[in-house]
Amino acid sequence: MARKKVKLAWISNDSSRRATFKKRNKGLMKKRVMGRFAELPHKERTKRMLNQEGFLRHTSSKLKEQVKRQQRENREQDMTLLMYQCLGGDKALHQYLDSPKDLHCLGTSVDHIINQDYETMNLDVAMEALQSQSWFKSIINSQSSAHDPPHQINYNYNAGDDDLEPLLWGY
Repeated sequence: MARKKVKLAWISNDSSRRATFKKRNKGLMKKRVMGRFAELPHKERTKRMLNQEGFLRHTSSKLKEQVKRQQRENREQDMTLLMYQCLGGDKALHQYLDSPKDLHCLGTSVDHIINQDYETMNLDVAMEALQSQSWFKSIINSQSSAHDPPHQINYNYNAGDDDLEPLLWGY
């Protein structure tokens, strides 16, 4: 349904003016967006277009991928838990491994944990080697002495007490 031509004049009623502005602004924004879209070349206009089938196919593939990832993470957690329970003597390993896939997954979990342990040990060895260097010790000592307040011993003597009580300040 077509509208009549808009008379451009000051609208004195505040609420009416605001409502009219909102309506006109929405229309102008639509025209501006549609105008920019119409100015684009055909290749750019159709680049991201999806029909319902394409959209559903894309969404379905993303959800399937997410489900696979979650199943893999759950399987890894189950195998890690089973491994720790078997190491603790709570469960027998042969009772819970039904298929070669389970055995492979358990082996992968064990390899992953062993690799993490080796990386941690290598990091510890590298850190120990670094800490044994004299230049590293001097840097650490200079930084720690700059940040720590000096410890001072203050001897308070109260009248009537025969012994001195040392107090550490700067903790």
